[in-house]
Amino acid sequence: MPILSDPPLRLLVAFQQVTDSPPQWLVAVDGRAMWAAADCQAGRGCLLYAHDLGGKAHFDLRSARQQRTITGRPLPAWARLSAATALVLDEMSLLLPSLRLAMVGDEPVGARYSHALALGLVAICYAAQGVDAALPQLLAVVGQVRGVGGTGPL
Repeated sequence: MPILSDPPLRLLVAFQQVTDSPPQWLVAVDGRAMWAAADCQAGRGCLLYAHDLGGKAHFDLRSARQQRTITGRPLPAWARLSAATALVLDEMSLLLPSLRLAMVGDEPVGARYSHALALGLVAICYAAQGVDAALPQLLAVVGQVRGVGGTGPL
């Protein structure tokens, strides 16, 4: 999971859709054509922005357990695996409070893209801890998620 010193321009543009502040962490997801930028904010929950899908999902641990956004709406299908992965990260004491995360990639839209988003969430949480996690570590965390609308590891 390389920490990016020269991130793709579209990643930085995507992050500007989330916040005006610069990202604290920039990573390339090992084994996937996916890049992530993130910071922590004052506030509640995780804000996930999938630039390639043009969608945002805002959830906290309570709403993630119910596969809902913090406003009570159903999570979009592409965000369900990431929300469930956030629960696993919280159990491991790796989840960052109030995370704002933007991701871009060249993965096919569908289950593989949703899986890559979840890997990106894990990669950012490891990067924030100063851990250079390789693909097997990322897959191990996402692999702990069970029963999330048929979107499992690919």
